[in-house]
Amino acid sequence: MIGVRTLKTCPLGTRIAMYVCICNAISERHVRTAIAEGATTAGKVYRACGSQPQCGRCKQSICEMLGEAKAATATLMQPAMAMAGGD
Repeated sequence: MIGVRTLKTCPLGTRIAMYVCICNAISERHVRTAIAEGATTAGKVYRACGSQPQCGRCKQSICEMLGEAKAATATLMQPAMAMAGGD
């Protein structure tokens, strides 16, 4: 993994959001918020954060987070689809 995407716990017990993009100071929390608000591509995440790609090393991590969100949404939709008679 190129970017840092995990929440760490500091010695005082508070959770610290880690940076995904150092160049633009975009944290995991920023990326997840952008995704929750409808960003579906890395470019849309950058725009939602008011920035643009610099070195590009974070793009893979952002794409992974987008994929995780898409998979979670698909998993949540399966029971609804089954109840509606779809596959």
